[in-house]
Amino acid sequence: MLRQLLLLSTSGIKLYSKIFIGEETKQLSGLITAMLDFCEKKTGLPMSYVEMARIGVAIAKDTRRKLICCLIIDKQDGREFGRLIAQMMLEEFVKMYPNARHTDDFSGFNTKISEVIWGSIHPILDTLIEKHRGVQLA
Repeated sequence: MLRQLLLLSTSGIKLYSKIFIGEETKQLSGLITAMLDFCEKKTGLPMSYVEMARIGVAIAKDTRRKLICCLIIDKQDGREFGRLIAQMMLEEFVKMYPNARHTDDFSGFNTKISEVIWGSIHPILDTLIEKHRGVQLA
């Protein structure tokens, strides 16, 4: 279950937030950017998913445009699903707002969320078919 969608700049400025379930977590954007920076400095690799007791945080990053998409999901949804949706949300956001600034109005993105989720069906099915060749024969 999707809990929250957050799009922010790499400097931690929140550009867009959508709460699906629960309440908004304060200072989440600052915490996420700090975790991303720490992880990259310590390991040299970007962080793409964090799992906690009941939730997971999938992260997609566009370094060229300095944007980050964080998708908070239920842990049982899994890393691959979360990362796919986060990446697709980020790509759609960049398509709609190629030169996003924190002063822009991003309310138009609300209408794209369901389209992105529906659009994720094909990549998920392709992955299932690829992993289970018997599905192609059925």
